[in-house]
Amino acid sequence: MSLRRRSPRQHVVHVKNPRFHRTEYKRGRGLFNPEVKWKKYAEIIRIDTVDEARLSVEILEDEFDESKHRPKKLRIINSMNEAARRAEVGSRNPNFSERERKEMADVAAVYSGSVDRLRAKYKE
Repeated sequence: MSLRRRSPRQHVVHVKNPRFHRTEYKRGRGLFNPEVKWKKYAEIIRIDTVDEARLSVEILEDEFDESKHRPKKLRIINSMNEAARRAEVGSRNPNFSERERKEMADVAAVYSGSVDRLRAKYKE
């Protein structure tokens, strides 16, 4: 096994082998990983257009206000933050047209503003 430095994003996975114990390193999946963390919120959140993003924010803010438990509120904030980050990355994608990049930047602004409001409510 080579001696190399781990980046902070790599996770250590301990594998038990009958012959010897070995530590393997597994890289993180990044921002666009294929599996969905929260299926319920993935069905609600849309980053296609600004209108769909506003509707998603409205639904999630209502659910945030109705929820009684802090972990659920935190899940909503994290899922919206992930959507904002994805839209922000899409706004810098050179493969998109100028109009699509501007629309993605607007979607990111919608989600980011909502995340800031919900974080302030969460901290109260």
